[in-house]
Amino acid sequence: MKTLKYITLLFLCSIALNAQIHEIGVFGGGSNFIGDVGPTNYIKPNEVAIGAIYKWNKSPRHSWRASIIRSRVEALDANSDNAARVARNYGIENTIIEISAGYEFNFLNLTSTKKEFLVHLFYIRD
Repeated sequence: MKTLKYITLLFLCSIALNAQIHEIGVFGGGSNFIGDVGPTNYIKPNEVAIGAIYKWNKSPRHSWRASIIRSRVEALDANSDNAARVARNYGIENTIIEISAGYEFNFLNLTSTKKEFLVHLFYIRD
């Protein structure tokens, strides 16, 4: 039931926003712990990471963005291929929430015509 409430809220928020100025989105991916506990595979996501992003396009070249990501991390020495870690048998489990903000600047004028874009990109002079 909570999921339905969140989906409805996101849908209603996206209706009220102007897509050219404000952008809102959701994303998903994977996460894993890299450290002294658990397996030694560094790129092997074993948990789900979900998040949301909001972007305000102040002008064609300037934008502010904010995002929030939530994920659970877990690592168990029992799953390691290292015999010393298996013998130690430690484990960790935690939930992480990351909040970030940033500023984006486009060096190229992406709203110009194709010819103007190529001139800016390759410094073509007539």
